[in-house]
Amino acid sequence: MFKITDISNTHKNFIFMKHKFAKYCFHNGVLSELPQVDECFFIESCKSFNAFSFILLIIKEKKHIDELYLATYSINAQFINQLQKLLLKNQIGNIHIIITDSIKKRMPKIYEHLTAIAKMNESFKVELKWSHKKVICAKVKNDFYVVEGSGNLSDNSAIEQYLFTNNKQLYEFRRNI
Repeated sequence: MFKITDISNTHKNFIFMKHKFAKYCFHNGVLSELPQVDECFFIESCKSFNAFSFILLIIKEKKHIDELYLATYSINAQFINQLQKLLLKNQIGNIHIIITDSIKKRMPKIYEHLTAIAKMNESFKVELKWSHKKVICAKVKNDFYVVEGSGNLSDNSAIEQYLFTNNKQLYEFRRNI
């Protein structure tokens, strides 16, 4: 156990960011802007929302994602198919998905679908780990986007929370776990 005063002199270890709080960082159900370097959006969805919207916004604004790293507990076939299309259209360079190893039993068809794509395309990697993590990391030239939140990579319930930032240190931290 520690007291908050115990860490008061260690502020050099923290990343200070500009931030925005948003319940509606959306325009017609779609995210409407990317965070600038070291800017952080704290988002709470108020209706059904698919985390794939973050990836689509990055591609819309930047045209290409060099590296996409995804960690999730669950994923649906529609999301997998969209990722594959973006990879084949060269809108994403490399995709690395970490998904919980229980997917083999919970969602065997999804697991087979993921591994079949990975066997056909060396730019599409799938790794199984015991994880409940939900993170999207997208590298675009000198931008390092990170999305963290409660939602899996599928259609999510009415209320989810997300942190959306553009920060190289956080990207490297999340990417290398």
